[in-house]
Amino acid sequence: IRCRDGRLLGIVLVFRDITAERQAEEELRRLNDELEQRVAMRTAELQAAEIRYRTLFEELPVGVVVIDPESGLPVGFNAIACRQLGYSRGEFAQLPISDYDALGSPAETEARIEKILRQGWDNFEAKHRTRDGSLLDVLVAVKKVELAGKVMLHCLFRDITERKRAEEELAAANARLTEAQEIAQLGGWDLDLQANRVAWSRQVYHIFRLNPATHQRTQDDFVSRIHPDDLPRFEEAGRALFRSGGSVHVDYRIQVPGGDVVWVSSRAYLTADDSGKPVRLHGTVQDITDRVLAQEKLQSSERRYRQIVETATEGIWIGDRENRTTYVNRQMTAMLGWNVEEMIGKSLLDFVGEETRGVVEQDLERCRHGAIRVEDCRFRTRGGKDRWTIVSLAPMRGQEGNYAGALAMITDVTDHKQLEEQFYQAQKMESVGRLAGGVAHDFNNLLTVINGYTDLLLNRMTAGDPIHKSLTQVRQAGERAAGLTQQLLAFSRRQIIQPKVVDLNLVVGDVEKILQRLIGEDVELKICLGAELGNVMADPGQLTQVLMNLAVNARDAMPGGGHLLIETSNVQLDEHYANEHVEVTPGSYVQFTVSDSGIGMDESVQQRIFEPFFTTKKG
Repeated sequence: IRCRDGRLLGIVLVFRDITAERQAEEELRRLNDELEQRVAMRTAELQAAEIRYRTLFEELPVGVVVIDPESGLPVGFNAIACRQLGYSRGEFAQLPISDYDALGSPAETEARIEKILRQGWDNFEAKHRTRDGSLLDVLVAVKKVELAGKVMLHCLFRDITERKRAEEELAAANARLTEAQEIAQLGGWDLDLQANRVAWSRQVYHIFRLNPATHQRTQDDFVSRIHPDDLPRFEEAGRALFRSGGSVHVDYRIQVPGGDVVWVSSRAYLTADDSGKPVRLHGTVQDITDRVLAQEKLQSSERRYRQIVETATEGIWIGDRENRTTYVNRQMTAMLGWNVEEMIGKSLLDFVGEETRGVVEQDLERCRHGAIRVEDCRFRTRGGKDRWTIVSLAPMRGQEGNYAGALAMITDVTDHKQLEEQFYQAQKMESVGRLAGGVAHDFNNLLTVINGYTDLLLNRMTAGDPIHKSLTQVRQAGERAAGLTQQLLAFSRRQIIQPKVVDLNLVVGDVEKILQRLIGEDVELKICLGAELGNVMADPGQLTQVLMNLAVNARDAMPGGGHLLIETSNVQLDEHYANEHVEVTPGSYVQFTVSDSGIGMDESVQQRIFEPFFTTKKG
């Protein structure tokens, strides 16, 4: 404290308590720091959220556009939206929705926006026009939102071009499938075993002649339309399916409205759950009526042509490119004596005689180059006999026109050949017979005179007369000559033959002793007579003469001795034997066999044994 003159009088100290203020200031600073920290954290969170939102906004696999409904301009969009339409970000920012909405006119676009604003959202398919003018199919999801106090349209554009293309391809495929099913007359069906629901395709209704709009499809109705004769087979197929699973196939008839019958081919498949319980049946039904009728017609035609081929009087042979037999008809096997199994796979040349094999081989080669050949050919039967035939060879062509084999029509002319030979032989025999008959007649007249005068002379002299012996020799020669004339007359058919019913066993028995004397002691004679032998119509004298001639020939063929066997037996000759012997009719016969152990005859001798006066004996 100072006085008036400024002198210091003393010091007054005043103390005020500011502790609360200091604490308040410190608390304020702390709160301020905490607030700044919270603001900083919130700002960071907002920045992170903005980054996440923008990242999500940009990385969404769909186009995202926020549109101002008043201007139609975008206020936000992502890169996908730009790429979908082919614009840069700068270009897209100035692009109103009416420029790329190709679904309608600008007025229609505004009407659609008004509708979204009223109801708050909408989903629809649209077409967007890209920067290059092409159209893009999109699925649009729009929602009305409020941003910064202003109404906006939040739009999601999903590119569905590939899906639409796939849908169109699927629709086209389904259309083709439906068309194919209609062409093939094939329908599909499905039966839910748990719900007992049946689904039929349109073609099933068509096959069953039913109207899908009015018909109530059920499994019982399906079964009731199966033909009664085919129902057991259908039911057995169903039982087999449930026993074994998998699938079954069965053909059967169904009765359709109007009384008609339709053949169908059905396939069914069984589906089971994880426990093995059947839950579903599905399959197909195909109208095969035309195919069945065509098969029946083809089978009928095949039977008809097979009957024609099998009953043909000509042998028919078909071979492949290597001339291996692939088919022969019944006449061919009967002609050669081989069965079908023995002929299949063998070459045609295996059945041809050596004399004509080269000709047939050449004809087969010419046939390969398109020629049609007709030749005389000699076939060899299973029994080793020859059959004369006329063979007509023609080439067979495959579907592409290439050589596939040969067809041969084989006409057996063996009988004609034999008849020709018999005719020529008969003509020759007739000429020789007429000559022999004339000579025998004249010679017999001369012998009558010679033998008559010889008998007169012999009657006038005694046995001791010097010329009696000579006249006796003359008389014997005359008798032998008379016997010769009798043979000539028999050959010329001027001798009377007297056939009658005889027993061959009796004929053989009557000449047995004579035969034994004829053949001599060096030849063993054995006679085997058949039991209950049938009778024959023949001249006993002629049979005896034949038997004696055969015995004498057998003796001469066995100069060192041997065996002579005479047999009789009943035989039954069949068609196969008759085919190889033109003079034989199938039936019951008596067989008369003379065989010996001599040297036999070669083929050249066999060809002449029936010629008159032919002999192999000298002198």
